[in-house]
Amino acid sequence: DFRDAVVETAAFLGVDPERMVLTNGLDEGILLASIAYLGHRTPTALVELGAPLTVTSGAPEIVVAQPAFDPYLHAAQAMGARIVTVAPGPDYSFPLDAVLKALTTNTRIVYVNNPNNPSGQPIPRDSIRRVAREAGHALVFVDEAYHDFLGENFLSEAADYPNVLIGRTFSKAYGLAGMRVGVMIASPEILAPIRKVMPLFNLNVVAVAALRAALTDVDFRSWYISQANESKALVYAACERAGLRYWKSAANF
Repeated sequence: DFRDAVVETAAFLGVDPERMVLTNGLDEGILLASIAYLGHRTPTALVELGAPLTVTSGAPEIVVAQPAFDPYLHAAQAMGARIVTVAPGPDYSFPLDAVLKALTTNTRIVYVNNPNNPSGQPIPRDSIRRVAREAGHALVFVDEAYHDFLGENFLSEAADYPNVLIGRTFSKAYGLAGMRVGVMIASPEILAPIRKVMPLFNLNVVAVAALRAALTDVDFRSWYISQANESKALVYAACERAGLRYWKSAANF
């Protein structure tokens, strides 16, 4: 059943099964990536893909724009990594220039959360491209947990950037939050060190069955996205009536 779920999910995403791994929620994926990539040397996988070999002069670092999803920070702390936070731009926009300035030879993971949790703000594709190009010695983890509500994603061009890993979850638009089903998509080389630390058959059998059913239930996803959009419109209208300042969200919150 687990292998069937892998093959069916890969077909659903339009990628080769060797380019993806299923995870026990995307939180587990973040932890696995941290274990695999927060070392003191440029990961072998990236060096083999052409990245320069660097050795950290101190603790390995993650670079993350604020506000940020807490598991990025927790996993880095668990690995003894240094957390380099970057303040958001105006109206919570992605601070591209500041993120690029924060990159050092110690940088091992750069998190790009599109749209952002908890601000709900989208990140321009060109900003993701810039980060991927200029952080060639690091893993660029593009967290697309809420991409269904944004209406666009970076998966379609991620293969053009050897150091990019796409993280997804079926907890949101597919209604499987309690089932804990995530997926990470990257080149087989990038996934190799992650597979080495990944628990065997890390999804339970109920989650596997629910995932396989969800992949075929296209009507639910469309219905839920429309419900989220209608609900957000009600909240925006209430904020406007009350004269409140607010930011429109590209997520479902």
